[in-house]
Amino acid sequence: MGVRLLRMLVREGVITGVAALWADGFKLARCSPQDVFVVEDHAGLRLRIVNYINDLEGFRVVGDAGSAEAALEDANLRCADIVMTDLRMPGMSGIELIEVLRARYPQQLVILLTGHPDRFYAKRAFQAGANAYLLKDDPEMIRAVIKRLLNGETNVMMVVD
Repeated sequence: MGVRLLRMLVREGVITGVAALWADGFKLARCSPQDVFVVEDHAGLRLRIVNYINDLEGFRVVGDAGSAEAALEDANLRCADIVMTDLRMPGMSGIELIEVLRARYPQQLVILLTGHPDRFYAKRAFQAGANAYLLKDDPEMIRAVIKRLLNGETNVMMVVD
C-alpha cells in the first residue's frame, strides 16, 4: 500500500489501532478505544488532568502537550478518540487547534477546557468545531461531559456564569 494511501486511511479513521504515519517516516502508535490526548500549557494542571483521565475506567491518555504546536507534532494525536485542549495558550490558541483538528481528524471528539466562563469564547469554540466547552476546575464535570459525548450528545456546554 502506498504511503499517501496509508496516510489518507489513517487521517480518515479507516486505519485505527494499527499504525500512525508521520511525515518523517513510519512511527507506530498503538491506539485503543477511548484514547485521550491532553493539550494544556500549565504543566501542573496538565499532569492533574492526565492523572484524572488515566484513573477513569475505560480511558487512557495516549499523549499530552504543552502547546497546540507540540500536539500537532505528536504522532499519538491522530490516534486519540478525544482531544481535550486549553483555550488560551502561547502560540496557537485552543480554538485554532480545534479548526486544524476538524480538518485533519473530523471523527475526534474535541473538548475545550477553560478557566473563562464566557459565552463569546463558547460560541467561537463551537463554530470552530468543538463538541464541548467546560470549566477545567471540576474533574467530575470532565467525566460527565465525556459520558454525554460518548452517548451521542453534541455541543455540550458546562459553565456557570
